[in-house]
Amino acid sequence: MLGRPTRANAQLSYYPSGGVAAAEAAVFAFAGLLTGLAFLKPMTPVGALLGWAAALTLCAVVGFAYRFYFNFFIYGFVVHITGFYWLPYTIENFGGFSSTAATFLFVLYCAVSSLQFVICAWLYSRFKNSLLNRLQLALPLAWVIAEAVVPRLFPWALSHTQISWKSFALIGSAVDVELLSGLLLWWANIFVFMFRSSPGKVRVLFAFVCSLSALYYGAHRVKGLRDQLLFAPSIGVALVQGNIAMHDKGDVRYLDVNVDRYRQLTTQVMALNPDLVVWPESVLNYWTPADAVSVKGTRFDPIPARTTPLLYGALSFRERTATEVEAKRQRALVGALPADDESMRYARYNSGVAIDKDGKVLGRYHKRVLMPFGEFLPFAEYFPVLRKISPHTGDLDAGELDQPIVFPNIKDRNSKTGKNSVNLSIAPLICYEDLVPSLSREGVQNGANLLIN
Repeated sequence: MLGRPTRANAQLSYYPSGGVAAAEAAVFAFAGLLTGLAFLKPMTPVGALLGWAAALTLCAVVGFAYRFYFNFFIYGFVVHITGFYWLPYTIENFGGFSSTAATFLFVLYCAVSSLQFVICAWLYSRFKNSLLNRLQLALPLAWVIAEAVVPRLFPWALSHTQISWKSFALIGSAVDVELLSGLLLWWANIFVFMFRSSPGKVRVLFAFVCSLSALYYGAHRVKGLRDQLLFAPSIGVALVQGNIAMHDKGDVRYLDVNVDRYRQLTTQVMALNPDLVVWPESVLNYWTPADAVSVKGTRFDPIPARTTPLLYGALSFRERTATEVEAKRQRALVGALPADDESMRYARYNSGVAIDKDGKVLGRYHKRVLMPFGEFLPFAEYFPVLRKISPHTGDLDAGELDQPIVFPNIKDRNSKTGKNSVNLSIAPLICYEDLVPSLSREGVQNGANLLIN
């Protein structure tokens, strides 16, 4: 016969033993490992399976966990340690930090980024005793809110692990990816719930069946896109990648050698008569005037022996106006730079430049979302003395919203007569920018019919 619970018994029932607490943390860490590995395998069935395994693991343990905040922090920390293991190398090489400093910054980044999941744990603790939990929506809703409201350097979502599952991924044409993350977790939660001897299974199962209509919508979108592709214009694009090591790419002694490699490769592919050739980010490391109308006959011409239009990555600059210089000076709180300093006089960009086969500049795009510790040093605009800590970090400026770059009258290779043409309206995305959905969306809203990263 059970007696009345004492305060000690109540505490024992709430606070797990050391072994139980360690086991909980280990399971959450395992779920984080699965998620991080899924992020390393994007657009593959393996990544999708890992993402599902992570969601199922979280849903299986969260209902029994005691230390929500700590366990969710461990989950997030392992996600970032695994998924972004390459960041210390990037910080060290681009920012000029020592390996110790780069590792410290990486660990700090992982810790701060894990606060997203602590917020998720706090929300879940508020929802788990509410009506939401009867439909297994407590964790999914907490997750959606945390993904949507917490700023992130890399805005990856749990739903991104399912990109290879096209019927699921294309639901994203109607809702944001955060809601897809919630849907994935909801289904995983229902799957786990159905194996438990709990009341309300019929109600939850009915909600699950109703939610499958979202997959019907996604499958319909897949079919619609396939039908569109059958009649879409076709063009020939050559993507050239020189595979030049990071150190060699940034070494001034190899600037000409690196460009020559791209010229040689491009000469080979031009023999195949492409409609457009695309080079990667910052191949041309000579500072090109941002207002140039033609590069023909100048040292800024990426490939003089050119028979086809080219979109290439370059560094570009323009002189700031007196008003811009003064505004920049006013923002500097400590250690303001003199007016004749280059960073004060010139705006410098990581750019994409489009030229036709005659060297005329058709348009340019300046990268808008810059990478911290690579392309800019956080807060250095306000405290210029910080540059002494990381002298190798770039001092680039963010571009503004540009209109798409138009390559006119590109032959449609699907045309039976060979006479039809299409105006390519390109929205470039440089490096990290393909992770920012709003940039792609703005490009399409401005008339782009082709995205190029």
